[in-house]
Amino acid sequence: MQETGGEVSDDTSIDDDCRMLRRIHPAWINEFRPERSNFEIRRPHVGLSVTAWLSDADLEAVLAEAPTFGVVRVTAGELRAAGFKIMRVPEPDNPNHCECYGAISKGDRKKLALASVWVRPPSEHDPASYGVLDAF
Repeated sequence: MQETGGEVSDDTSIDDDCRMLRRIHPAWINEFRPERSNFEIRRPHVGLSVTAWLSDADLEAVLAEAPTFGVVRVTAGELRAAGFKIMRVPEPDNPNHCECYGAISKGDRKKLALASVWVRPPSEHDPASYGVLDAF
């Protein structure tokens, strides 16, 4: 995660239809949906971590540090519609890592949670309970 103290500009080279991966802690799921708190920025000047899903390697990178977590995807357009600006912040093992910046409402966080599509449920959960999963 990158800390920024200044103005963040939206990276328009990331298309609105680009699928963005977000890691989900198993405890932050309610009735097979990610809770809205998964889309809350918790530390000032640090963005919400997402990864542009451009290859199978991106899913592996998202799960590398937390293999028991689940992963959902939302589109860059959905993140922007909620009020986020998206900034590329490549990491050594995750070259398509991005961070989202902006103050968004509880209602917008809920919309993102509802728009989320599961890519991989947490490892301790039954995948059949999560319906159709998105794939690359």
